[in-house]
Amino acid sequence: MTAAIQLFTGDDDMLADLRERGVELAAPMADSQLDALASEYMGEMADCDREVARYTEARDAELRRVAMKYDALMLPHIVRRGRFEQFVKELAERADFGPKKKSRDVGNGTYGRRAKPEHVTILDKDKAVDFARAHFPSAVKEKTTYTVEQKSIQPVVIAYMKAHEGELPEGFEHTAERDEPFCKVEVD
Repeated sequence: MTAAIQLFTGDDDMLADLRERGVELAAPMADSQLDALASEYMGEMADCDREVARYTEARDAELRRVAMKYDALMLPHIVRRGRFEQFVKELAERADFGPKKKSRDVGNGTYGRRAKPEHVTILDKDKAVDFARAHFPSAVKEKTTYTVEQKSIQPVVIAYMKAHEGELPEGFEHTAERDEPFCKVEVD
């Protein structure tokens, strides 16, 4: 089979490259010629993919280096801030804020004590559910989530459509079979 190439209209660089390779766009080309040209351009695509991968790797390495540099610059300040925070908390433990107040505003903020409510943490969900069912059943909430596996349901829906004159069940979208161009670049 032969076909005339009508691709790349408007892409002057690509058109010039094709002409340099001896490809006449208006002339029909045999499938073997199309295959050779497709392979050649896919090789070019692989070269581009390698360059993009190289730049991505370089960018990521540089970002890691810059992040490490700033982390090293920030670390002493983070440690120092932690020490100041601990010291202010110790001051709050010692301060007398009066009979009704638990904090005080100062020039650079507020410090004080705050009542932290009593609480429990669930460590074993099964034992917590058993206890709650026995003592406070309304605290137990049943959660059920359903999901449909695409691979499993697809043949069932297609069979249903064939058996029901093309009727599509609600909740699904159908795309008819079609040929679609593709290329898969092999990178070394």
